[in-house]
Amino acid sequence: MMFLNYPNNPTAAHAEWRTFLEAVSFCRKYNILLAHDAAYDLVTFGKYRAPSALQVPGAKENVVELGSLSKSFNMTGWRIGYVVGNKEVIHALATLKGNIDTCQFMPIQKAAAKALTSDLTAVEKNNSVYEQRIEKLYLALTELGFHTEKPKGTLYLWVGVPKGESSLSFANRLLEEAGIIVTPGTAFGDNGEGFIRISLSVHAERLDEVIRRLKALNKRR
Repeated sequence: MMFLNYPNNPTAAHAEWRTFLEAVSFCRKYNILLAHDAAYDLVTFGKYRAPSALQVPGAKENVVELGSLSKSFNMTGWRIGYVVGNKEVIHALATLKGNIDTCQFMPIQKAAAKALTSDLTAVEKNNSVYEQRIEKLYLALTELGFHTEKPKGTLYLWVGVPKGESSLSFANRLLEEAGIIVTPGTAFGDNGEGFIRISLSVHAERLDEVIRRLKALNKRR
């Protein structure tokens, strides 16, 4: 099985349609199942719209795409999502889940169905809030000399740590010296070394305080 996740957590990397074309073609050639975690497919900014792996012609032969309502519709904690694509794989997944747990609380399922068939204006409003938060923190981090790229999707910033620091040491220093909680990149695997992930799930006022504390910490370096 090939596992992809775009827009990506934790790096906020995005993919274009051609990425999925190449991945689906490779999986078809070698009889591999492609599972695409599309939890952030609706959390995009500007004119960017995240493509679906199922847009590739014939993709249902070897692709399933999984989505979550936690991020796009503020249904975090309701544990509700969906899967689309290859019907045999979905049937096997349904059989497995039917033997290890019960279905989600029916009102939550109905709320999820209502959300997914809506005009998505609520999603657009949420995205506008996330984009404003990202713009605010991105500009501050850049001014302070941190290396990061402005994402086209997700609610994260993937930030390079200062020279001489590791992911964990810098995350600990932010916590101990500035009271700022971030996730060290190594929490997501060895290749995350040298980075931290910052979540933009707090209000703008809290981000203003984060920026103030970062500036104070930067002066002490």
